[in-house]
Amino acid sequence: MPQPKTLGGESNLETPVETQADGAPLFRISDLSAGYDKKVVVEGVDLEVRAGDVVALIGPNGSGKSTILKTITRHLA
Repeated sequence: MPQPKTLGGESNLETPVETQADGAPLFRISDLSAGYDKKVVVEGVDLEVRAGDVVALIGPNGSGKSTILKTITRHLA
């Protein structure tokens, strides 16, 4: 199975994913904007995830859910 191609570029991922015993965030995203071909499809996304959090990303088709995930995982520049 081919591996996904990771594109270069900057990411708003500020803290690597690790277990934080002190309750500090596992990672934090602030003011994330992302899109394709110079067209922004999501902007102003803020997210903070702590150990033990359960997170769901919901929205209508075409609202940018996959774009957010691809950007966070660095599969989209």
